[in-house]
Amino acid sequence: DHDEGHDEDHDEGHDEDHDEGHDDPDKDPGEDGNCNDSPLLFMVRDIPRCCKWISEDPEERCHPLWGKGAGLDIDIPSHCPNACKKCFTYGCKDTSGEFIVDENEHRECCWLDSLSEGEKRLKCSESRIYTTCPDTCGRVCIA
Repeated sequence: DHDEGHDEDHDEGHDEDHDEGHDDPDKDPGEDGNCNDSPLLFMVRDIPRCCKWISEDPEERCHPLWGKGAGLDIDIPSHCPNACKKCFTYGCKDTSGEFIVDENEHRECCWLDSLSEGEKRLKCSESRIYTTCPDTCGRVCIA
């Protein structure tokens, strides 16, 4: 009976894949609350796109050579970690690159640091900004 309890403890602590930084496709990417795709659009060859569009063909559209490697102004997995199944890599990091805040307002997360503390706090209180720039907005993530 004691051995069974020991095996259960061992199984619960057995997270080698996570320790190595590999994404676990069987894990619900949003279950820890740290992995949300940005709701903001981004440009792909002069066309505004969203993470839902990325999720329709993640194998191609999440590939590193397809994003910034193809001359885009955004690292797609950092903007759409859930769609790209890259939650362990990007789940609680800022989007790397440009996203569309308002119709003709393209920004990067570092733009928030140029605002006054009050303006930054106000912008970060918007879930679309907080989700896109969690690190800059001071989000504390669950390890």
